[in-house]
Amino acid sequence: MLQNIFLISILVAIGILGILRVIWFSKGKQVVKQWTEQNGFSIISMRYQWLRSGPFFFIERNQDLYRITVRDNTGEIRKGWIRTGKWFSYRPEVKWDSEIGSLRMSVAIPITCIIGGILLLAAALAFLGESESGLSGLLLFLLVGGGVFVAIGLALWLLRGKGHLP
Repeated sequence: MLQNIFLISILVAIGILGILRVIWFSKGKQVVKQWTEQNGFSIISMRYQWLRSGPFFFIERNQDLYRITVRDNTGEIRKGWIRTGKWFSYRPEVKWDSEIGSLRMSVAIPITCIIGGILLLAAALAFLGESESGLSGLLLFLLVGGGVFVAIGLALWLLRGKGHLP
């Protein structure tokens, strides 16, 4: 009985958080649409950016980032990034591609993968030194996870250097 109440409580909490996120997401979209109308643009495309920060140093949890393509009053097409939602203001911040040039993947992403993988491998080696039973599930997880993270980080680094990634 107690487990059912706990499970129901968790499901209700997840539902409430989901509803709040939808409300927040729609607010950011509404702000972008209002901004474009007020500044004489018509939206050609607008995509929410889940895992990118675009030209901005970082995106806080309470902010939304969109990749936009708009047409101005003269018919010129412009592309850019728009960030909405600060703690007490939804005032959007816009950076046009023409002003910032081409974006490249932050070097922090591959470096973070490589460092994370090395830390996992180091934890596996430390665990191996203390383990008398050989390859346990945790040790195998650490070794495989570390290897995968290092491989992903190196691949991103190499692809980024050759210009295959933005």
